[in-house]
Amino acid sequence: MNYWWGYELVHQWMLTGKFTWHIPVLGQWLEWQYPGGRPPCDWFGVNYYSRAVVTWYMKPWCLPGETMTDMYYPIYADGLYESLMQAKQYNMPIYITETGIADRSDANRAYMIDKYMQATLRAIADGADVRGFYYWTLMDNFEWNAGYLMEFGLYAWKPDGSVDRKLKDGARALVRYFKALPNSISALREAAAKLVAEGNLPDHKQMHDEAQHAIDDLSGKGTSSRRRHHALVTTA
Repeated sequence: MNYWWGYELVHQWMLTGKFTWHIPVLGQWLEWQYPGGRPPCDWFGVNYYSRAVVTWYMKPWCLPGETMTDMYYPIYADGLYESLMQAKQYNMPIYITETGIADRSDANRAYMIDKYMQATLRAIADGADVRGFYYWTLMDNFEWNAGYLMEFGLYAWKPDGSVDRKLKDGARALVRYFKALPNSISALREAAAKLVAEGNLPDHKQMHDEAQHAIDDLSGKGTSSRRRHHALVTTA
């Protein structure tokens, strides 16, 4: 999947300034080297929601124990941590420029915010220079081909005027984080390190193990069963 979607293209570009595009079957299609070496960037933005899980019939799915969002992908905080730690390699400030959840019932919004903020704080404690966390979106909006069905907003809003900018209960989790966390970058790093030292943040292995346990529960036990699972779904 990395080859098909050009994942390594961006990673290589940010590290070396070399742009190499591969096309399946045809092979290398384009290559260009930025004359100055690495590209001159002031900061790096990470847009992250989840990772895709599909069945062999290409139907959206999630592993047992995971929570599916209305947008048909699961809440998966481990992937946010991995994305931030990869971006750490570029040695520049990182902003989470987009993340959020479509949750019409508002039953899982607080859970998603808590998991993703914990993953962000863990990444900060592990050296990622994260400077900002932008939630999508402030208010329920017109969401491309889904129209008004996918409700990402921290504030509820209805196009017919029946609801006008009402803070959702699930959004209060983000309010609590923003009120509790310090304003300065140095103080935030200290607070994240303290949370790790006190055992209040999951580490990458713990988050990764949770996903692996879900795979094991689904497909049985042992290595052979895990191979059978990976033949059942594709993750990206």
